[in-house]
Amino acid sequence: MRQAHPHIYMGTHFTSEPNVHNHVRYILRLSSALLPDGPEASDLRGTVSTVESSDIFALANGETRSKHYSNQRLKDWTHIGATGDNVGMWVVRDDQEGGSGGPFYRSLLNQATDTDQELTYIVNYGQAQTEDFRTGILNSYTFMVTGGEAPSGRPDTSWFADMGLRGYAAPPERGRVAGVGINGMDPNYDYTVSFASDTAQYWTDADPNRDGYYSRNGMRPGTYKMTVYKNELEVYTRR
Repeated sequence: MRQAHPHIYMGTHFTSEPNVHNHVRYILRLSSALLPDGPEASDLRGTVSTVESSDIFALANGETRSKHYSNQRLKDWTHIGATGDNVGMWVVRDDQEGGSGGPFYRSLLNQATDTDQELTYIVNYGQAQTEDFRTGILNSYTFMVTGGEAPSGRPDTSWFADMGLRGYAAPPERGRVAGVGINGMDPNYDYTVSFASDTAQYWTDADPNRDGYYSRNGMRPGTYKMTVYKNELEVYTRR
């Protein structure tokens, strides 16, 4: 915790690949009575029957709900949470440089029951793994309390540099990669440029208004494989 900030700062540092059910996750089980408003797709309240195992349930009108339906592509979200009367509680992730799976990785994020509003942040997820886990990096995530509004951005964690935390790299230790553009872009599609090494991963959007110009700040030094995606289709790679 940090004085005058309604946050709880958390982190995980792996020295080897996790082997507990092939994933590591942090779950906040909050009161659904106090925080009733979360993602509808994963709200199990009011369901009347089980469709599959203990994961998918049906409402009386035939609609289904599941914790797996709250997932989003990693590149599309920075925080998850739920709200109530003048209160919001959120988990805000870091940039997942120490995770694996790239910009389109998905995992469950939320589940609401009659008693709990569950916010789930999965640091590493071992099911249908597409690449090796990354170790040696501090993975940080922050629990934030607001008056109901969503976080406007990630909290300042530059003060981590004074804490002697294993696996943390301060801003002065990081660099930037930029490209002047991408030839042959189709304006009907979005393009994502990713960078991956054995120790870190990053990504950024290519700007369609600047011939595909891209820029990514805050990268750790190293040699990376660059991949260009047309929507989610890999169309170019190089090192």
